[in-house]
Amino acid sequence: MEKEAGCLIEERTIAILRNFFISETDQCIIRLKRNTKIPHKDQEINVSLLGKRVEFESSQRVAKIKKNKPVTKSYELAAIRVMYGVKGKQHPVWLVISRNILPGGLCYLLSQKQSHRTYPK
Repeated sequence: MEKEAGCLIEERTIAILRNFFISETDQCIIRLKRNTKIPHKDQEINVSLLGKRVEFESSQRVAKIKKNKPVTKSYELAAIRVMYGVKGKQHPVWLVISRNILPGGLCYLLSQKQSHRTYPK
């Protein structure tokens, strides 16, 4: 399969599809269920448990349009670098966790971006 530039977004995929996107594409974003286990510090751990352990170091305000009116929401963000293994090969990916400040809901994203830039000599 030829690798292409771009970004694939998959929502709550099963493990076999998650493995495919991470091993066969240059860029992907995968939304995870809260009970999805990923490898972290030599153990398999639920992303929801990692979300309780991380420090949310940055925040972002987002404007959304709902019923033709702008609604501003604030999110806190955290990211953890993890190695995701597929077929014996380790792939560096980011576990990005966002938390809606008011209701406190969490979203878990596995993100991969590999740069294949060449620079002129």
